[in-house]
Amino acid sequence: MKISNLTVEIFESIKRKKYLLIFYTLFLLFSFLTLSVSDVMLQENSNEEHRVSVGNTKTYKLVDTLIGEKEEVFLRNLQSVSYLNAMYKELSDSQKGKYQVVNSQSINYLQEKDLPTEFIEHYEQIAGSVSNWSKEEIPFKSLQMNDHALERFDLRIASGQSFSHSDYQYNRDKIPVILGNSYSDYYTIGDKIQLSYLFKQFDAEVIGFVEKGERVTFNEYEDYVLDHYIILPFIENAPQKISEEEFSFFQKHFLNGVNGYFQVPESFSQEKVYKLVNEISSTYELGTVDLIGESGFHLSALLFMITKNNELLKLVVSFSMIILVLMTIVFCCLEMYRDKKIYQLHLLFGATKKEIRNYIMVEKTLLLSFVLCVSLTLTNYLGGITFVLFIRLLYLSLVLIFLFFFLSTIILRKWRITND
Repeated sequence: MKISNLTVEIFESIKRKKYLLIFYTLFLLFSFLTLSVSDVMLQENSNEEHRVSVGNTKTYKLVDTLIGEKEEVFLRNLQSVSYLNAMYKELSDSQKGKYQVVNSQSINYLQEKDLPTEFIEHYEQIAGSVSNWSKEEIPFKSLQMNDHALERFDLRIASGQSFSHSDYQYNRDKIPVILGNSYSDYYTIGDKIQLSYLFKQFDAEVIGFVEKGERVTFNEYEDYVLDHYIILPFIENAPQKISEEEFSFFQKHFLNGVNGYFQVPESFSQEKVYKLVNEISSTYELGTVDLIGESGFHLSALLFMITKNNELLKLVVSFSMIILVLMTIVFCCLEMYRDKKIYQLHLLFGATKKEIRNYIMVEKTLLLSFVLCVSLTLTNYLGGITFVLFIRLLYLSLVLIFLFFFLSTIILRKWRITND
């Protein structure tokens, strides 16, 4: 009797060995998901490494020396806003390196919003008194970033969009904002937020949310996980005619702006950077600007941790794949010897070994297809399917199909009853 109804045979086969089949299916699914999750994590680590790594460059923090009386004298100058704005523009437009602004100036919300304490700046230090403050006095975590900083850290947007070139231009009381991922529980794209930044009121519009866990880091002191931050574009130009309120605002704003980070090629010495920056500052009567070198230890430690995580992930994947191959061999042998009498009965009634092998391959192909689809669905939910991951899972499935084909062929040849 030949095997003519594969559907019936497969159904009967599943009933006969359901426990063995369930165990192998679960292990197969676990192995596929291990490969999938590891691929997602390796991609995350790769993205993090790209953002943290500075390549063949070094970064210096600029620090002005306008303190006390020096600062008061400078700020009394009616040209101070023009000077600060011009210095920022000259640094930003420099061909010697990339000038990046990442200011952590907190903002205040002007409307009631019941946000958790994780959003409040330095909450641990002010916890005892913050309950007595008005909503306008509570500082919330915020970063102001220019386009060079966004380009360096390549922030991933979960929804909405990033800043465009026009967003860095002053628009009176309007300003777009990007929110950390944790804000997505409280705001949506297009929402309006009334806020105060450096004592100036703005009507902010939410244009995007960053991915969960996005990070901006220069050293151990400037290391920001953005989940609870509101990100403002750094306004790059002050208008020619400004009010007294705007004058005070732009003084503070651009004073923050000239205390940014200058990323230069490794061959560009600190002395050259110091000379370049101070030639610019002297032109605009800002006095001496000091440089602070980046903390190589902090960035090296982050890169070392990422590398170790990658090595561990690759080791886990390799071990899992070896175990999967061994389990497949054991499963195939157990399954065939368990059903040996049934297969021999089919051979006696006219079925060929080729037909039995084809039946086995159809059954295993359906099983692997099911596991592959489930793995891809779960992976897409966890972090998205890449083309490389899809090819790897498909390749693994084909390897296992070949292994089943090879083992079933050898075992069938060893059986005494032959009916080709």
